[in-house]
Amino acid sequence: MTVRPDRIVADIRIADEACVLTSEDMIDKALSRYPHLLDHACVNDRGETFGAVASRTSVAHLVEHMTIEGQARLSSGAKRLFVGKTSWTNRAKLLARVEISYEDDLVALSSLRAAVLFADYLLREREEESSSRR
Repeated sequence: MTVRPDRIVADIRIADEACVLTSEDMIDKALSRYPHLLDHACVNDRGETFGAVASRTSVAHLVEHMTIEGQARLSSGAKRLFVGKTSWTNRAKLLARVEISYEDDLVALSSLRAAVLFADYLLREREEESSSRR
């Protein structure tokens, strides 16, 4: 992770291929903690909001949007506008990069940590549900 003057940059390794993409269940659970996710502006191939791709996007992309919402919730600034970008740095090795603007670096880092921990929780829960169905 790197804190730059205008953004934080986090390299995220996805554990395995089964954990790469979000699912509808995962997004439904994320909405309980991040209720505005689907309304976020988002540049993507399917629409103008994160909601257009939310149920079938990379988990790293979900982490980006959860971090943005976490920051917006804690922001004291009048603008409260945050910009993010997620890209694969090495898709074969499941390495993604998330870049997010911030007002306060400590709030951004805290929001990112919370988002990563929550994504990990959602993935563990999905794995447990999948195991119990077998």
